[in-house]
Amino acid sequence: MTAEPTLRCRVVESVDRLTPGESATVGLEITNASPVIDAIRVHVEGPEALHWSVEPDLIALFPDDSGSVRIELTPGAGVRAGELDLHMVIVSTSDATTIERIPLSVQVMPVAAIELLAQPTRLTKRAKGSFAITCTNRGNSSLEIDLGAKEASHALRVSCNPPTMTLDPDESSVATINVRAKRKFFGNELAYPIDFISTSPETQTKTQVTFVQRPMIPRGARTLLILGAIVAAWAIIVVLALTHALGTTPLSKVVPASFYASSAAKGKTVAPAGAVPKSGVAIGIGGTLTGTVDATSTKQGVGRLTVQAFSVDGSNVHLVASAATASNGGWSIPGLAPGKYALSVSATGFRTTWYPDTTSFASAKLIDVQSLRTIGNLRLSAQGLPGSITGTVDTGESPSPTV
Repeated sequence: MTAEPTLRCRVVESVDRLTPGESATVGLEITNASPVIDAIRVHVEGPEALHWSVEPDLIALFPDDSGSVRIELTPGAGVRAGELDLHMVIVSTSDATTIERIPLSVQVMPVAAIELLAQPTRLTKRAKGSFAITCTNRGNSSLEIDLGAKEASHALRVSCNPPTMTLDPDESSVATINVRAKRKFFGNELAYPIDFISTSPETQTKTQVTFVQRPMIPRGARTLLILGAIVAAWAIIVVLALTHALGTTPLSKVVPASFYASSAAKGKTVAPAGAVPKSGVAIGIGGTLTGTVDATSTKQGVGRLTVQAFSVDGSNVHLVASAATASNGGWSIPGLAPGKYALSVSATGFRTTWYPDTTSFASAKLIDVQSLRTIGNLRLSAQGLPGSITGTVDTGESPSPTV
């Protein structure tokens, strides 16, 4: 003898088809056939992509009492199109072994959806390039789609590879848009929008990418070339004008005026190296060096020292001018031809020092003299040599003893 079930259920509201993304409701009436009060729960067995909810979540029933529940079913995109078998499971919370299963067979309607993702969406090239389009089937049935690309102005040659593809639900594949344009040497950048279209009997999807054609010689480079040509033309004009204006009278090299140190030797006056006549020379276009000589010990100006200017041209070094320092250490050497010069200061009882403060010509700092320019505040340091005193001691005795 078979025991009668303690839970009796019947479907009071049913559905025979489901559409992904849309909700449908199933109604159940549940009767408690047991002699005790019972609490009933209901859940649905089906694919994971099927979303469901039960209202109320728990119903309490007295013996022989009945209650109703509503089950809302919402299939997601992952629920495949076609026939779907479900079970509505009714469970007693007072007796876990008391379970009723009610089968439900529904037809899931096909939904077509294609997702397109372009990479990149904007491409800048001179003549050709390509875009990668990822096509994903977001529907619940297999789709065979045709792929194509078009550009409205027909200035580009556009092709799509592959031209067709078949995708299962949630499957992705990549198509390539190949773009080719005639080479453009001058002008501005031009942007061409390109429409990529996927078509199936159920749906059509479109996305847009942009191909920007860059000229072979960009606008900035063209501007630089024009400006360079203008500058070169002006430079040629200036050089020719200066050559015409100055070329007839060659410049003569001049030397600076110098101080005169003389000594009587057989009735003749002997001038030091680099001295010029007392009448002086024409300064012409020469430059001028001025400065002071300070004593290393006192930092005060020292007079009667000789400052010499040596012309330095590669390995050629020669003395061209000299000057004597005043009582405050000041000195000036005018009329120097443009070029590089080394300065030294020397005198009897002093160590020869090179500008700015070194005892070696090799480490001297060269001064760049320019025509009609004065370079001032040149400071040199004069360092005295060690001195000595000699003599005799007279004791007044005869003969003089050793002291």
